[in-house]
Amino acid sequence: PFEVAGMTAKVNRRTGVLESELERLKRALDLGHELKVKWLPGCTRRSNGRRLLGEVLGETIYIYDETEPKALRTLKHEFIEYVLASEFTAPYMRMINKLISAFEDEAYARKERVVKKLSDVI
Repeated sequence: PFEVAGMTAKVNRRTGVLESELERLKRALDLGHELKVKWLPGCTRRSNGRRLLGEVLGETIYIYDETEPKALRTLKHEFIEYVLASEFTAPYMRMINKLISAFEDEAYARKERVVKKLSDVI
């Protein structure tokens, strides 16, 4: 992706620092083991009119900061945000899935009662 000689090696070495830090964070909290990091220095992404320094898409943390110290700070921020979101939303997701299942069971039971009544009448 990079045309400048030596640039790929520099980005790979720098990405290695972020990968090592991500592994340290995973071990420290025993969470987020599915995550990987991709550093795209200089890439500009926006959300709600604001320039993003990083974001999590799927199971990848994307870092857009240009300098290593800022990239490390952004990595920690995105990792913590991901862990908090996944840990705090999990109970709500379980509750919502149980509600959906209960509504589906109720709808099925009602449909079967109507089918039986109509079958008896027709």
